[in-house]
Amino acid sequence: MKEAIVQTGLPLDTTRYYEKSGLIIPVDRYQDGSHNFTGKNIRQLLFAKKMRRAGVSVVALKQYVSLVIAGNDATIALLKEVLSTQAQRIEQEINELSATLILLQHKLAVYDTKARQSEQQFILDDD
Repeated sequence: MKEAIVQTGLPLDTTRYYEKSGLIIPVDRYQDGSHNFTGKNIRQLLFAKKMRRAGVSVVALKQYVSLVIAGNDATIALLKEVLSTQAQRIEQEINELSATLILLQHKLAVYDTKARQSEQQFILDDD
């Protein structure tokens, strides 16, 4: 478990939550009951981390993992639909954030112009 935490940067509680809630395929256990994280499990954790950071809901991610586990040709269209829906949502969010960034940059430019004008008036104006 410690190795998985180091490799993924996920807190212990989050790692446990991802496994218990079905966001990753169940992790094998050693005879003493401790987790036996494989490279596959680490990749799944990193995928879940990225998807959650992108705002993908636990429900959508769990649906995706369930479809992957089912693993037949019939699930391919459903997998693509889950990913497509999330990609569209993220694209919309990026567009909204880009518009907000443009607005903020414009406002900063306005303040820079006003600050220059104010400074010039202070130094150059006759009293």
